[in-house]
Amino acid sequence: VTALVERHTSDGTATPRLGVALRTVRVRTPGQTADRPALLVLDIARGSAADLAGLLPGDVLLAADGAPLDAAA
Repeated sequence: VTALVERHTSDGTATPRLGVALRTVRVRTPGQTADRPALLVLDIARGSAADLAGLLPGDVLLAADGAPLDAAA
């Protein structure tokens, strides 16, 4: 996903847009004893970088490029 996002946002012609609506949620992953922040995919814009990367509504994103995700900014 990271390489695809970089390819679609690195031309410098516009503000980068992934084409995804997100909500911050808390989830408990296997082996964890506490909830952690994550992002829930609510909607995907057709033809967007998120769509081309294969994201789907209902997906839960825990990290991007190895960095934990904790807020839909």
